[in-house]
Amino acid sequence: MKQKIGTLQASFLIVNAIVPTAIMVLPSIISTRLEQEGPFSIVISACFGVLLVFLIADLIKKSHRTPYIEWISKVSSPFVGALMGALIVGNFIEETAIVLRQSINFINENVLLNTPFAVILIIMVSIGIYITTQGIEVMARVSSILMLLYILPIPVYLSGVVDFNHFSRLLPIFEHSLNDYILSSLGPANWISEVSFLLYIAPYLKSPERSRSIGFLSLTFTCIIILIVYIPTLLAFGPEYIKVLNYPGVTYSKLVHLGRAFENLNILFVSYWLLVSYIKLSFFLFVTLECFKQTFRIKENQSYYLLALSLIIALESYYTWDTPAHLYKNNLENQFPGFMLFNVVFPLMVYVMSIISQLKTRRREISSRE
Repeated sequence: MKQKIGTLQASFLIVNAIVPTAIMVLPSIISTRLEQEGPFSIVISACFGVLLVFLIADLIKKSHRTPYIEWISKVSSPFVGALMGALIVGNFIEETAIVLRQSINFINENVLLNTPFAVILIIMVSIGIYITTQGIEVMARVSSILMLLYILPIPVYLSGVVDFNHFSRLLPIFEHSLNDYILSSLGPANWISEVSFLLYIAPYLKSPERSRSIGFLSLTFTCIIILIVYIPTLLAFGPEYIKVLNYPGVTYSKLVHLGRAFENLNILFVSYWLLVSYIKLSFFLFVTLECFKQTFRIKENQSYYLLALSLIIALESYYTWDTPAHLYKNNLENQFPGFMLFNVVFPLMVYVMSIISQLKTRRREISSRE
């Protein structure tokens, strides 16, 4: 029996697939170009996200619960479906390797300073495989619990740094050119475009007709959480200091204190981030496996394919993204084409192909009646 997840569960799962790396990477990327006006880039990318949600929801409605890659084959041809499916699988292998490397780098620099990289890699991949084998319903339940836990530390997080907030660091506004706004919005748009994950989990939705609501909820929560982390960090440090910080959110959490009762809350921040990062890694593994199964029409021995894919991802993470500088350059300059191709251009192509397929079907029906 195929597992099913509800509207809120699906929304929270997508949020937790975006937020962990977004809150780590985006502040320094945004501040590099837009400095004190960085929050505007989140708003601009959110507008782009709204348009993408409309597209994704319409695609899910047209597919009638058919898995995404199988549906591509139906509206085009088996060859086109296999080709696009193989490209999507390759993209997810690379993206999962990047997610894994970012998580390990964070742990290596902030938690387990002397533990060998390979040891952390084996532990994270093993836990990711275990969670993935439990299915998307278990992932969604855990993700919902973690999402609710976002709410608890926010009052402490915001009120514990009042002394460090300087609103003058948000001024002046509208100082940058339109070109700066557009270029600065490309980074957030990369992560926002991942609401397209809805396409891959649509067969597991209890109410696929509510996919538009799921998309908007995911988009709203994602943008709010990123702003909650980014704006206070900007108020405390200013854009120039954020540019040179690897993890501005972690540095900011070290400032949080409420009298003598609460201090050094970066421990809470790091612990929570680790929990969410495991869900993110597991979700990426799950989607990679689903795309692999649909592309190569695999029905049996799925655990072996999961192990094989995990091994490929682990090796790519270990050898390809071997330095933090290489990874940062990829986040800053190279990710946009890939994100846009697979999260925006491919869905647009499939949408056009579905319309053409519908027109051909109608013509056949009309000609058969005649």
